[in-house]
Amino acid sequence: MPFPTNPALEAAVIAAAEDDLPRLVYADWLDEHGDPARAAFIRVQCALHDKNPADADYPDLIEQRREAFDGLRRRNDLKPKLPAAVGFHDNLYNPDDDSLSRSYYRGFPYLMGEPADVRDEENAADRFRAALPQLLATTTLRGLNFYGSFSRQLHRILLAAECGRLTALSAQSSERGVVDALVRSPMAGSLRWLGLGLLTDSDVAAMAAAELPFLQRWEAHHGFHGSPEAMSRLVSAEWFAGLHRLLCQFPSQNAGSLWSALAEAPDLHTVQVWGWSTAGGLAPLGTAKPFRSLGRLHLHATTPTEADMNGLIRAKFPKLAVLEVTNAGLRNDGLKKLFTADWFPGLRVLELDCDNLGDQGIVALGKSAAAPHLRSLSLGTSKLRPKAFASLARDFPRLTTLEVKAAHTVKMTPAEMAAFTESLSLPRLRHLTLNGWPLGDAGAVALANNPAAANLTRLDLSHADIGAAGVRAILESPHLQRLVYLNLSSSSGGMDALADLGVLPRLAHCWLPDGVSKAVYGKLVSARGNIFVGGPG
Repeated sequence: MPFPTNPALEAAVIAAAEDDLPRLVYADWLDEHGDPARAAFIRVQCALHDKNPADADYPDLIEQRREAFDGLRRRNDLKPKLPAAVGFHDNLYNPDDDSLSRSYYRGFPYLMGEPADVRDEENAADRFRAALPQLLATTTLRGLNFYGSFSRQLHRILLAAECGRLTALSAQSSERGVVDALVRSPMAGSLRWLGLGLLTDSDVAAMAAAELPFLQRWEAHHGFHGSPEAMSRLVSAEWFAGLHRLLCQFPSQNAGSLWSALAEAPDLHTVQVWGWSTAGGLAPLGTAKPFRSLGRLHLHATTPTEADMNGLIRAKFPKLAVLEVTNAGLRNDGLKKLFTADWFPGLRVLELDCDNLGDQGIVALGKSAAAPHLRSLSLGTSKLRPKAFASLARDFPRLTTLEVKAAHTVKMTPAEMAAFTESLSLPRLRHLTLNGWPLGDAGAVALANNPAAANLTRLDLSHADIGAAGVRAILESPHLQRLVYLNLSSSSGGMDALADLGVLPRLAHCWLPDGVSKAVYGKLVSARGNIFVGGPG
């Protein structure tokens, strides 16, 4: 059965590509005509458009976005119909990716990419450019995403007058001339979202002199490797003070001028710093002015020095609500130091993907001033023991998302994990991930029998050593009827019961256990219609 479409409403969306109202009108129409999944997708992406993570509804919207993506994983009707000269990367598999690799934006296709066949790059670029007028008239595509050597041809495309209607550019290769082509392009006057690779001194100088009046999001994927003098000119550019989001890498010799300039940006709400591995990169935060609007800080890949920790603790973040520290050498003592920061009690989302955290740090977190208010807690590849799990089960009463991924050397026993799932007392919980922990059948049964699981919409029990009895308990649980997403990969046991539409009736995205036959797989897909099923088969 085809999904409903309304050509008149789609035309209104295309004609007013920067306006959310036609999109929301279309979402209402889809709801009324039998496509609530796509309606939810449009609404949540529009709501998250330039959303400050400090806003009270941000954790809810992030959860809704994951559920909306679950409902669309098997859909193939959302892709735009494109000529061979233009590519489109359909990436509905990662709902948490909101970078310039995201092909859908505000509920509709957004980024067009290089074609599959670029053996003759100059001719391919000419064909791409020739297709722009028709694409702008018939699709919602308003951004360019070039990730390979095709970036060499940007100058052939960006000088087209139609580029003045484009609002995003991602050119992540290190090809020379990309910045020069951009600043001479009509796109410079309309650009809102920019992603670039390595910036040389000449690139930085060109960017510093450029007029980019609407730029709000900048992703400098390979960082700033120019001189401090060039960096100083860049952060003094008029457009820099207008940034809302920044993703970058930078060496410590440029850190002071960068943080000082960011503190002056009145609407800056998100900073993602990747690869701050050079010691001292965070130290200047301790003397920077208050970051008036900063709601989210993501720090990736480093071992923080004492100067880094002191700078972070002394930083003035009056609105910070989201802190993500990933692939970092943060230890228990370092985590406990963060508790002393003035901004720490205001956190609502905390991600700590740090291999060296253990019971001591998590138990202390459960007693911190942030614990009663946290909505989302993610602990990746952690080495936890029963004391930490006991704290997770009881000390975070407002949690709606809990993600605990096991390290390779798990020391918890199935009995200890069953004690955790039985004692779990977080009635607001909606999303639960226990990837890699040895729940076994007993742990799965205890969770299935726990009334505190009644609000769960997403459940990831992959690689959790669950057998047929545990799988059956999950599927038959009276408390898990709201599930939209279920991951039981690397378990054992059949999923035949899911062919009955009365079992987990809302399920839209499921990963099957090992050993499921192609016959069962086909039966499940046939019975469930548009469910996305991953795994064997």
